[in-house]
Amino acid sequence: MSVAKITDNVFEVIFRKTKAIVIDAHGNTVMVSKRKNDLYLIPEAKETASVARTRSAKKNPWQDLHEKLGHLNMRDLKSIVENKKMHSVDIKCDKELQK
Repeated sequence: MSVAKITDNVFEVIFRKTKAIVIDAHGNTVMVSKRKNDLYLIPEAKETASVARTRSAKKNPWQDLHEKLGHLNMRDLKSIVENKKMHSVDIKCDKELQK
């Protein structure tokens, strides 16, 4: 996940020793990533990722989520959706991915 892409979308990222916190423009925590070695990992389904909640009507939902997650590659994006690792993502996995 690209920090630059997150902050370009009016989110703030606060890094701590053991976690990174993503905050929206209203001060709400939208995601907390735990640090493992030198990486901050996307949380499992028990965390809510509000970053993925809103969808633009103009965009393909896969493309929209891809952009909201800092241009995550489509293989990993599909894995996140199929394994339900994020709440509030209602994309059907049987839809063809647009590249």
